[in-house]
Amino acid sequence: MKFHDDIVMDLKKWIASNLSEKIVIDVISERSGYSKWYVQRLFRKVTGITLATYVRQQRLSKASCELINTNHTIAYIALQNGFADQQTFHRVFARYYKQAPSKWRKNQSAGRG
Repeated sequence: MKFHDDIVMDLKKWIASNLSEKIVIDVISERSGYSKWYVQRLFRKVTGITLATYVRQQRLSKASCELINTNHTIAYIALQNGFADQQTFHRVFARYYKQAPSKWRKNQSAGRG
């Protein structure tokens, strides 16, 4: 199982350094040298979540930190974290955090100050 963990760890590192890019399974598969099917299956087996879910969680986590720690616009943060546009980011963020990015930012800032 160590070998599988190493593959997944390598994928996670690559994903972390490419969050602003369009991450698709074809690129991940090609980069890893394994089939799309194998990469997806292995990732889920090791982590318990799908590759797509992992990428989305990492993007949202990074974006949420940027919302708190920077004054960048929401549109800028969305694009810098690999979302197609602000509307897509808003929809995905609201689904995950149960509130709009602007409201979440305001609430987090109020809690810190």
